[in-house]
Amino acid sequence: MAGAVRVRVPSGILNHMSLARRALTVALAGACALVALSGCGGSTSTAPASTPGSHATTPTPDASASPSASRKAATTATLPASFEGWTTSPAPSASATQIDSARATLQTAIYQGPAGAGTRIITLVSTEDRGYAASQLRLLVGPTLHGLSTCGTLAQIDNSVSCVVEMDDGLLQVTGTGTDVATLAAFANDLYASLG
Repeated sequence: MAGAVRVRVPSGILNHMSLARRALTVALAGACALVALSGCGGSTSTAPASTPGSHATTPTPDASASPSASRKAATTATLPASFEGWTTSPAPSASATQIDSARATLQTAIYQGPAGAGTRIITLVSTEDRGYAASQLRLLVGPTLHGLSTCGTLAQIDNSVSCVVEMDDGLLQVTGTGTDVATLAAFANDLYASLG
């Protein structure tokens, strides 16, 4: 069916997640589904979803990979209202939450691109949970390293690309549909570089 979006969170993942982490994962999956429905996605994928155990654990570096620099602090970073022609309204604001039993601050916004370029979901998470970034990286299928970004597809979202930049105390995650990895990685790296 044209315009249909399949959102699937594998049960194996849900069995190993706390309720707070499940809620955040399901919320992000739902937001990604909204991105796909907004018309920025191309055709839906007919490839079968991979199983949680089949995800690569180590990203493969590409030609643009660079050595890791000092990581920025997520606690002092703020997502902008606009960046490189992508805008969101209202401007993102931080909200306190918990991931497992650790305190966290979450900023999430849906950005509209210039001239029909689509939609991107950008999430900035600051958390005391030092395993959170690693758990998000494990959700990427076929991860590759692009500069500071580790990018891959999301099994739960057809035609999706997601890039994660680890920060000192959290992460920056950029997700979109109907885009290629190199374009999204460059955007994520530039956005990370612009954060205070």
